[in-house]
Amino acid sequence: NWRDLLHVRDVRSLLSGLLIVGSIVVFATTAGALLTSKRFLESHYTLHVRYPDGTGLTQGGKVLLRGVQVGTLERIDFDADGSVRLDISISSQYAQFIRKGAVANVIRDRNLVSDRVVNIVDTLQTDRPPLRSGEWLVSGTVMDVQATLDSLAVLTNALRNTLAQADQALRLVTDTSGTLGAIL
Repeated sequence: NWRDLLHVRDVRSLLSGLLIVGSIVVFATTAGALLTSKRFLESHYTLHVRYPDGTGLTQGGKVLLRGVQVGTLERIDFDADGSVRLDISISSQYAQFIRKGAVANVIRDRNLVSDRVVNIVDTLQTDRPPLRSGEWLVSGTVMDVQATLDSLAVLTNALRNTLAQADQALRLVTDTSGTLGAIL
C-alpha cells in the first residue's frame, strides 16, 4: 500500500529534500533574473516636469528620448499649486543627451488608445550642460488626437459665441424699431 510507504522515514526524507531543492532552485532562478535584469544593474537619476493634467499617464510608463526608451515614470502626483508633477527615472547612460532646455512632450506611444508616454526632445545644442538629478525639464505640449479634439472643442465654443454675438448685432441692425436699425 502506498500509504504505508509514506510512513517510511526514508521516503519522507526524500520528499522533504526534493521540496527544499525545488525551493532553492526557484529562489536562485528568481534572484538571478533580478540581479541580471538591466533595470536592476543600471544607475538612474531623477528629473521632474509639471503639467496641468496627467490624464493617460501611468506610473511605470515609458519615458522616451526622441522615440527611444530611456526611462520610466516613477511617480505621478500633485504639486502644491495643483499641477501634476511627474518624477522621471532616467538611465544614467543617457544623461549626456538630456541638456538644459530639453522639452518633455506627452504623446501616445503606439496608437490612438494606448497610454500616453513622455517623449523628451532635446535641442542637441552641446553648449548647454546636461540636466542633473533633481532638475526640471521644460513642459511641452500634449500631442495626440485627444488633445487635438479638446482644442477643437474649445475652438468650436469660441466660434459659437462669436456667431451668437454676430447674430445679435445683425438683429440690432435689421430691427427698424430700434435706434440703430432706424438710423440705417
